[in-house]
Amino acid sequence: MNLAFTASMANNKSNNPIINAHLKRLWQHSHTVAITSSWLTLQYGHDNNIDVNTDEAYLAGLLHIIGKLYLLKSMDSLIESGKLQIERSFID
Repeated sequence: MNLAFTASMANNKSNNPIINAHLKRLWQHSHTVAITSSWLTLQYGHDNNIDVNTDEAYLAGLLHIIGKLYLLKSMDSLIESGKLQIERSFID
């Protein structure tokens, strides 16, 4: 499940170069947090001799900023329909 979700998030793209740049950074950040969360969970479980679920930690790391993805995709849709014109500063 994590692999499928990771692949689907990695394929988020836009024809708008501003949105696309933000999507790429968002993906890189989410993936880094997911890997780090999984590793930290594993280390914590090992250090404290408890069973942990690193897959859940990985998924939580991927999803921790899902709202930003939704907003970017919504803005992208509004831009494509001509209902919104933006500059980079607006998204930042």
